[in-house]
Amino acid sequence: MFSAFANIAKIPDLRKKTLITLGLLVFARVGVFIPLPGVNLTAVSGAISSTSGTGLGDFLGILDMFSGGGLKNASIFALGIMPYISASIIFQLLSAIVPALQKVAKEGESGRRKINQWTRYSAVVLCIVQALIICTTLKNHKINNLPMVIPGSEVGFLFVSSMILTAGTSFLMWLGEQSLDWATVSR
Repeated sequence: MFSAFANIAKIPDLRKKTLITLGLLVFARVGVFIPLPGVNLTAVSGAISSTSGTGLGDFLGILDMFSGGGLKNASIFALGIMPYISASIIFQLLSAIVPALQKVAKEGESGRRKINQWTRYSAVVLCIVQALIICTTLKNHKINNLPMVIPGSEVGFLFVSSMILTAGTSFLMWLGEQSLDWATVSR
């Protein structure tokens, strides 16, 4: 096992790919700590901690776990890759029951690429819907008389923050695809 790790340092191509992957992971982790503009982080963390131990708190905890802590921080990566995972599951289920999708899936590599493209488009649509829900919740709720959105920043908050969340998730999807491309090139 240790020889495998030693090979990473010895083989230039493997070392380069490992360093790129580690750099992308660091970048994705840093993005979890960049908050959405105009969000009162004190109120958001208070809201999440006040619901701990309840059904809603457990649900928010799971969502926060899947976003790598981004939900608790109201970060630009708060949605994580959950919209893409949901879209993938939806298309897998639809491919099993919709004859037109079954036909596309049986086309081989080109059919799989089409379905993957549709999955990405669907993920962006799901992302926009989920981002609007999160931003509307942040905009309309108060915890202990603290607004979750800093007063004066409500104008355009819904649009700007929804687009930032969508862009963040799209970027994470792109990163995932790049790492898959790098992994398949090395074979």
